[in-house]
Amino acid sequence: MLLFGVGTILGGIGHAFYNYLDLGGKIPAWLFAIVSVYFIEVSMLSIHPHKQFATRFARLSAAKLIVMMLLLGAVLVFAAHGNKITISILLVILNSLMGVTLSAGFLGLHYYRIGLSSHFSYFFIGVLIMIPSSAVFLFEINLFRWFDRNDLSHLILAIGISFFYAGILQLQQQNEHGLSETREIFNQ
Repeated sequence: MLLFGVGTILGGIGHAFYNYLDLGGKIPAWLFAIVSVYFIEVSMLSIHPHKQFATRFARLSAAKLIVMMLLLGAVLVFAAHGNKITISILLVILNSLMGVTLSAGFLGLHYYRIGLSSHFSYFFIGVLIMIPSSAVFLFEINLFRWFDRNDLSHLILAIGISFFYAGILQLQQQNEHGLSETREIFNQ
């Protein structure tokens, strides 16, 4: 989650200083975004009750990471300069929507429903908050000149990530007070 937060902050900085940094200011945020989604997927799968299922999807997640990085590299090397940003951000958005929605969203809701912990609801809520950021960006919703779609979409992402962080803190406290007891649900 830390990588996801750093990627969001770097994205905001890349937008703020685009006139100074050009494309180079955006690449670190895109890399962080793709890698952090992979780690979110793997961490959510690591506690799945069916280890064979989790292992298969972790491999699929690793393959998706490699494909997305290769696609991003190909776009940055071969696409026309005017198209690099548009295509790259679409890759990042697609990767994030797929990975975060499936792992933190659906798995978080699943873990909440089976009673692993009520704190997994924070992840699902965080995903629900973050989904509109894609629409804000793709439909170019600009509130006003000095707070455009880039700023608004990163603000929405930061709020959603805050819910992830709150969920992690709550799970950590629960772990210190006996999460291993609720893990027995998976062993039945």
